[in-house]
Amino acid sequence: MKLRIKSVFAWTVAISTMALAEDAYVASNGSQGINTGYCMTPDTRWEVDFQLTATTPLQARIVGGDCGSPNFFVSCYINGAGDFSFGAGDTFKAFSTGIAVDTARHTAILDCPSQKMYYINAAGVTNWMGTINVDCTKTATVPLVLCAAANSAAVTNIINCSAVKIYGFKVYEQGVLVRDFKPCLQAGVPGLRDAVTGTFVKDDRAGAAALAYGGDIEEHEDGFVQSAGGRA
Repeated sequence: MKLRIKSVFAWTVAISTMALAEDAYVASNGSQGINTGYCMTPDTRWEVDFQLTATTPLQARIVGGDCGSPNFFVSCYINGAGDFSFGAGDTFKAFSTGIAVDTARHTAILDCPSQKMYYINAAGVTNWMGTINVDCTKTATVPLVLCAAANSAAVTNIINCSAVKIYGFKVYEQGVLVRDFKPCLQAGVPGLRDAVTGTFVKDDRAGAAALAYGGDIEEHEDGFVQSAGGRA
């Protein structure tokens, strides 16, 4: 497989400081979504580096997921009052209020082991920190979907998408990085490539509009050579 990379930079997010991140992104206009295929556990921590491109008074999620029995919901989203919020629990309780929605770049963090949520701006300032007073053990089958809500792992159920740019999405288990999704073009299709497993994810729904993209984005080709069985 031929690999062509425009630029790859390391980026990290910490509670106290935010390093300069790479500028590559994929973007939804409010209709696209990406199912990461990853299900949460009680030890999950996720960090999403995002920037809203439009705001709305209606609920629209940046990261979301929910599952069947036992019901559990988790997401960061724009709530009905037009504020940015976090929600989780078997009745989807909101845990933050009054965070003004804007189109600046932020990082939203959910840390299930410590039952904390964080909202951090591009300067590394924590605009909000709160405690999840629900039992995270119910999250074991929650599929994480970027830019949208989903009521199952099926990509056909992606709904309520935010108009948003995604710069990166990291998932940790017990402090170990297990998914590191970065904006990527694979064979010309925009999506996210996990630097840990090499998995490429995109909006796979039939007829779905392609994600937009920009910045110094990574590109992967899909070319190959093939043997018919008699060649070496």
